[in-house]
Amino acid sequence: MFRKIIFGSLLLIFINHFTYSQEDVILKGYFLEDSIKIGVGSPYVLTARYPISVDLIFPDSLYDFSPYELDEKLYYPTKSDSEYSYDSAVYYLTSFEIDSIQFYQMPAFILKGKDSVVLTAQQDSIFLQQLVSEIPDSVAVEAMPLIENTTYKKVNFQFNYPYLIIGLVLFFIILIVVLVFFGKPIRKWFLLKKMSKAHMAYLDQLDKTIASDKNYEHLITLWKNYHAKLEGEPYTSYTTKELLKLAPVKSIETVLRNIDKAIYGKPITLPISELYQLKNFSQERFEEKIKEVENG
Repeated sequence: MFRKIIFGSLLLIFINHFTYSQEDVILKGYFLEDSIKIGVGSPYVLTARYPISVDLIFPDSLYDFSPYELDEKLYYPTKSDSEYSYDSAVYYLTSFEIDSIQFYQMPAFILKGKDSVVLTAQQDSIFLQQLVSEIPDSVAVEAMPLIENTTYKKVNFQFNYPYLIIGLVLFFIILIVVLVFFGKPIRKWFLLKKMSKAHMAYLDQLDKTIASDKNYEHLITLWKNYHAKLEGEPYTSYTTKELLKLAPVKSIETVLRNIDKAIYGKPITLPISELYQLKNFSQERFEEKIKEVENG
């Protein structure tokens, strides 16, 4: 029995110390100005005095201030004494309503665990300052005080850098994906295209040289330069004897030796049909290299 009395007394002391009534919380809200203009922010002050044991918060920028819109909020740090805490904030509210007298009351929230209690300041009013005294239903175009001005006025271009950055990031992501999954086929396609272009240009120059130029040294130099690039072998530094050690070149041994005789021996004129063996050899080696790249 004695324990129950002591427990009950302690419980009453605890409740008396940590409970409060809503009368202990004084919440005030009012406009600092007596009038407001449409689209122009007007300061609204919210103050609160509440027991230090209470967890009270003011509306933040996420709160719906309808019918007003929040432009800016100035919040001042909480001050406390031994019994009470004091909060104050200034909200700059913008109205787009056309009522001549507008009313508003702002809430504050007391947090209790996962729940909250809503307290509302007293209602305050503000006058709408009319900038247009009369709004006609319709106005004839001829009667409107319009001034014609067709002079071009340059407007500074504002570049959208965030969109540019996002676009560049997406571009590089797509580029990396394409290179990872399709890089090899793309490189192969460009190599084949480059080889075909170089081969066509070589054949055109070779045909002209065979048909009109009796300078066999120029002809064999042209042939060697092309095959050095195609085969990856130093054709230009090889003599005919060294070239014939290469398996594919053995097929045109006769024409190569005859060209050597024409250059270094007694001047002779070689048949065009014999010189075209160089072209046939180049065509065969080109087609083999193309297959190597395609199957590589």
